[in-house]
Amino acid sequence: MKKIGVFLKNNIYYVILIVCVIAIATMVSIAIWGGGGKNNVTPPPTGEDPTGENPGDDKPVETKPIVFALPALGNNVINGFVDDDVVWNKTLKEYSVHMAVDYAAPLNSDVYAVYDGTVESIYYDFLEGHVIVIKHNNNLKTLYGSLSDDIDVKIGDKVLKGDVIGKIGNSAAQECMEVTHLHFETLYNGISINPKDYFDFENK
Repeated sequence: MKKIGVFLKNNIYYVILIVCVIAIATMVSIAIWGGGGKNNVTPPPTGEDPTGENPGDDKPVETKPIVFALPALGNNVINGFVDDDVVWNKTLKEYSVHMAVDYAAPLNSDVYAVYDGTVESIYYDFLEGHVIVIKHNNNLKTLYGSLSDDIDVKIGDKVLKGDVIGKIGNSAAQECMEVTHLHFETLYNGISINPKDYFDFENK
């Protein structure tokens, strides 16, 4: 032990240097091989940028504005969207809001998808009649009601703007006293909204 003490005393500089080298080597090894913890960030797949901007570019990604086509020919609106007042429903004989747009059109005339999307549901409801719902993105959907039972699409179908999806009917019991028409709704996050901002009437 006495010899070891004398050796350490005479070579203290080298001992400290060796200890430092070992410590540095240990930290480097931990950094290289022990980096699999929670702080690791998986890069996004090629071509995707979670910030919404182009990689290596100061300009944000340009998103194409959504512009609806008319869901029925003629743009003959008989009942507009009303959420801040009430209107008279001649079928139910009561005043209520009208969270849709009704387009008058001949019986069995074509109904068109207003924008690209996927057919999310097709169903029959006594009050709404035959209905098709198209999902356009995570937030936006359109609903086509009071259709005939002549449906041209099925659930899961991809549709393009202007595609024929069904025919005008008179199947909605809640509006059966009206002239034959399409009951058209626009939903954003599940809430009916006025679709006027999605139409470009100046270029129609």
